[in-house]
Amino acid sequence: PSYVNLLGHIVLGRPLITNLAQTLALSIVCCVAWEGIIPLVVDSTRDPIDCACYIAGSLIHLIIMTPTDRNLGE
Repeated sequence: PSYVNLLGHIVLGRPLITNLAQTLALSIVCCVAWEGIIPLVVDSTRDPIDCACYIAGSLIHLIIMTPTDRNLGE
C-alpha cells in the first residue's frame, strides 16, 4: 500500500488504499502475481509464507497510516 499511496499522492493528491477491503484486495493481487503467475513465467520459487507476509504487512500499514492519511485530507 505504501507505493500505491505514494503514487496516488503524486498523481491525484490523495491516497488510493484507505480501507480494509482495498488493502486485502491489493495483498491478494500481489500474492497471486508474485507467488502464482511469476513462477510460471520465470525460474522463481513459490513461497506461500510470503502471501501471509504480504497480508500482514498490508494490515500493519493500514493500522499505522490510517490516522496519517486522514490528517492529510484536512
